[in-house]
Amino acid sequence: MINITFHIYLSGGETWDDTTPLPAQLFDDAEALEGVLRIFDNDVLTNEIEDELPALIRNLCFSVSRDLQQQDHTVYHFHSYFGQIDFSKQGGNISVTGKGINTVTYDAQGLITALHNCGERFVSLLQQLKDTVDDKKPVISMLEAVRLPD
Repeated sequence: MINITFHIYLSGGETWDDTTPLPAQLFDDAEALEGVLRIFDNDVLTNEIEDELPALIRNLCFSVSRDLQQQDHTVYHFHSYFGQIDFSKQGGNISVTGKGINTVTYDAQGLITALHNCGERFVSLLQQLKDTVDDKKPVISMLEAVRLPD
């Protein structure tokens, strides 16, 4: 079973991950919402992909998962620096290769589902924050930035 978690880098080198309770002021100490997605296959960490979280959520979790349902190859281009990750579907598997990551082959449906679910959890986090913060504009703006057009 494939599971993907997102982690937000906080000041001081700490991270907050989506498996722990939501801190009251999560984004107050965040640094430009940089983060990492961690991909686990059968509870074994197989890859870590670092970039700006809104880019990871929109372009990796949502775009790549959607594209892989319709085609055999797609690419994630890093937002914060030069490089890309290639996703190639072969039968029931997806091979993942690219800059700064491990080359791994995953179960296709498992990876597609895990990517999409991770994106949905991030959107849920933003929805929770929108209901608890005084200044809703930054959260609403981020919600708009991570969602794909229908």
